[in-house]
Amino acid sequence: MWLRYIIFRSPFAWLSKSKKYNLKVYGTENVPPYGPLIVVSNHQTKIDIIAIALALKPVLIHTHIWPWAKTEIARGEEGIIGWFLWKLFGVIPIDRTAEGLELRKAIKQSHKYLSRNEAILVYPEGTRQHDGILGKFHWGVADLASSLPHVPILPVAVWWDHGPDGGVKVKIGQPFYLENKDIKQELLKQIGKKIEDDIEPTFGKRFESLQEWAANLPKNKKGRGLLNDAVKKIVGFYQSVDFEKVSRMAKESASETIRNKLLELLPEGWKKVE
Repeated sequence: MWLRYIIFRSPFAWLSKSKKYNLKVYGTENVPPYGPLIVVSNHQTKIDIIAIALALKPVLIHTHIWPWAKTEIARGEEGIIGWFLWKLFGVIPIDRTAEGLELRKAIKQSHKYLSRNEAILVYPEGTRQHDGILGKFHWGVADLASSLPHVPILPVAVWWDHGPDGGVKVKIGQPFYLENKDIKQELLKQIGKKIEDDIEPTFGKRFESLQEWAANLPKNKKGRGLLNDAVKKIVGFYQSVDFEKVSRMAKESASETIRNKLLELLPEGWKKVE
């Protein structure tokens, strides 16, 4: 149980029902009860993280969520609300002045938390966007998801409703996985023929069926334990090879797949921009 979430959820939930915010959540039935989980969302306002945290109650009463966040927030450059939320949630910091190095560090730290059945939240646009616009995605989330293709991605759309009801709307889509066939082939090429020969008889076939196996696990403590063991083995396997290569595996189509999943959840008329 994530104690800080339990403590702070009640006042935030009360505030979310005010006329100004009038939070409405759709698709809570799509939220898995346990991690590991990669949450991907568009970015509209400074309070997106609060709306998403309230919407993801089914999983967050059990586990911690770690947002990727730019270091400017910790320095107070995004205001007192951003600084407070940084301290409240704890984050995976991203220094955008050293993007390549920071991305690899963020992915490696995310592997650590995902191996503990926790959740990661990424805003792939990297900054807030205007209404009606889904900005270009940075590659970080696609690289993360591609390096751990057995971990489900949960798309979450957030927007301000300017209609009669007003307020903030959150719509949660169904969890999905990136296609892992090409990812596995690329990884094996990078590792080399010798390692491929060593792992394929015992590991490769299990890797192919891992997504289906994970989806059919019981949603209880035993199922979570089995999945956790599998995640640890795979994370350890990836980290035993050249992590810098593994963390840059994503193809352009992977990033667009994730962006399209989010676009499907946003109101009609929203457009992708480069």
